[in-house]
Amino acid sequence: MAVDAALLDRAGELKRELVAFSRHPRYDRAFSEVLARHGGGSEVLNEHRLMMLWDYFVLEHRLRNGRTIVEQFIDAHAELSRQERKMLLGWRDVVQGPFEVQRRDGPALIVVNLVDDLTYRVRSNMGTAVFRQMPRRSFLITRLVPVGEEWMLSGPTSVLRPAERDVAYRLAFEMSMRTPEAVYRNPEKLAKAWEIQRADRQRFIGFFGADLVVVRGDQAQQRLNEFHEFRRDEALRTTLGAARRWGRGAGSGVATGSGRVRDGGVDLRRGRRAGLLCGVRSGRGGLRRPGSGAAPSVSGTGAVVPAR
Repeated sequence: MAVDAALLDRAGELKRELVAFSRHPRYDRAFSEVLARHGGGSEVLNEHRLMMLWDYFVLEHRLRNGRTIVEQFIDAHAELSRQERKMLLGWRDVVQGPFEVQRRDGPALIVVNLVDDLTYRVRSNMGTAVFRQMPRRSFLITRLVPVGEEWMLSGPTSVLRPAERDVAYRLAFEMSMRTPEAVYRNPEKLAKAWEIQRADRQRFIGFFGADLVVVRGDQAQQRLNEFHEFRRDEALRTTLGAARRWGRGAGSGVATGSGRVRDGGVDLRRGRRAGLLCGVRSGRGGLRRPGSGAAPSVSGTGAVVPAR
């Protein structure tokens, strides 16, 4: 359902009021901490980067009391309607990333997010004239917030030319590695990730006999390397079998790799024993067994836990 002009105008008004509210001196220290953490080690940022960081600070950053600025803004404005409160709270669910412009659709712009592969119908509270700078096949580096059943540009927008496609896809790749939960906004990608994780867990169990095994510390790296080679050989059998079915020979250029797996910087020989656990690394670094509810990370499932 399309968003009417009145709701879009009100969304723009609320965003301006929210930004003004966030400039209160009581938030200066909190923003300085965010700047130090996310500013790339420099307090001097270009205007676009600084505005992007401020938008994150206002909508998503949790203050020391565990609340966001947008939540405190709602508390300070009892006159807000139920619909307005719901919309403002929805702005904590920001979609960010490179978006490829597909086409115009009346007052909206249809874009596809390169991280989650989902399509978004985008509006601007500054009017449709801004879309003239965003032609088909160009790429937008921006943030979106929900307004009704559509999305509104939030914060600054940078436009990349179609010829800068490689730049846009590199940014999308970096974001997917940094924040895998952004990838899993797409339910199909989340389901596929769990399918891969379950298959990988079955390989681990098939090789070790359980999803948690304990071995001597001086044997842990060797056992991990053997498991890596087992996975590689299984992948090669599957790939070469498919190639033959499609009429390709064994010399299809499949890379075999080194046959070794890194231990993540942990000295596995320090302890007398080491536990090898096949779990799921969540987007926030935790490790859980499949089915625990955590979104799997794109980084893999292996983990090594030194023990004494």
